[in-house]
Order: sequence, then C-alpha cells, then structure tokens
Amino acid sequence: QRSGCTVFNFFYDILQLSSGRDKVVAFIQNFAKFASDAPLLCTPEGEMYWVWRGVESNLSDSRKVFRFLKWLREVYKVRRGVHRAKLGYQEGVASIGFTCGVMDVCGHACSFLYFLLDNILWATSVGLIRSKEKRMHLIGSFVREENYRHNSSLVHWLGGVRGIKTWKNYASFYRLMFALAANILLLYKAWRRRQSDSLDSEAPGAEKRKR
Repeated sequence: QRSGCTVFNFFYDILQLSSGRDKVVAFIQNFAKFASDAPLLCTPEGEMYWVWRGVESNLSDSRKVFRFLKWLREVYKVRRGVHRAKLGYQEGVASIGFTCGVMDVCGHACSFLYFLLDNILWATSVGLIRSKEKRMHLIGSFVREENYRHNSSLVHWLGGVRGIKTWKNYASFYRLMFALAANILLLYKAWRRRQSDSLDSEAPGAEKRKR
C-alpha cells in the first residue's frame, strides 16, 4: 500500500507542473508512434494503426499548448547561465564551472531558438502567418483548404516552412548536446571531489584531526 501511495504521489508531483505534464504527454505520444509501427500491436493500415496515428497526431497538436511562449522563460535561463559563467570565471577560464556556464548559455540560447521557431510553425499552420504550405481549417463541420502563393516576409527570410523545420531540428540537437556535455562535466567534477575527500579521510593523522 505504501509503494502504491509513493507512485501516486510521484505522478501527482510531476503533473503539478506544465513541464511535467508535457513530459507525460510526450511519452504517450512516442508510445503511440511506436505502436503504430509495431507489427505485434497492430496490422499495417488496420483499424488500430489509424487509432494510434490519431492519438499521436492529436497529442502532437496538444503539446503545442505547453510550448506556447515558452521561449520567454529561456531568456531568464540564459541570464542565469551568464551569472553562472561569471562565478566560474573566478576559478579560471579553463575551470569546469566557467565551461559549464558557457555551455548553459549556449544550450538555453538554442532552446530559445527552438521554442520560438516552434511557435512560428504553429502560427503558419493556423494561418496567423502566411506561408505556401496547405492548411486545413475546420470551421464547424466544414473543412476549408487554403493554399497561398507567397510566403510572408518572416517565413521567406527563414527559408520557408522547410527551412524553419530544419533550423528547429538543429536547435533541438545542439541544445541536447550542450546539456549532455555540461552534465558530464558536472558528474566528473563531483566524482573528482569525492575522490579527493576519500583521499583526505585516508591520509595519516585524519583520525586525530577529527578528534
């Protein structure tokens, strides 16, 4: 019973935050994508195939709500990374603290670009920003298809919808790489500190200093 309460409290705490709900929905979305391609769970072009595809598509659209204007939060995180880099600079340019601070700034700058481009793609999909891509609008029980001949200035400057998606994928990749590299450096720093503490405790006279 206690383990069941622990699991319930764990999911309750996660779902309290919008980022936590986004992670749960992302897991379900990716599982639906996997299930639609898994021969053991559904047959190609069968009924369950379209069910899983519908779940994936619907959750993909709903996740855009969690990412709406999320790039504003990345501005604060970039400033936090700059402050972290300044503190690490006191230890030296080659220090782990300064390197992690710089990577933090670069990673959140990529996240800022990722969420901004994601919002622009959403705006083009609903027609707030003009693009050449076909859009299907559901109005009541009628579906209206629109196909403009020209991109807006913003979409044209970014290389069209395909160019926006390409830049978004690059930003997503590099933000993950910066975050992974920073976490590896922090893990190495914690391991080195633990090794240093263990050596100090094993040094001669350590017991006498404790007493």
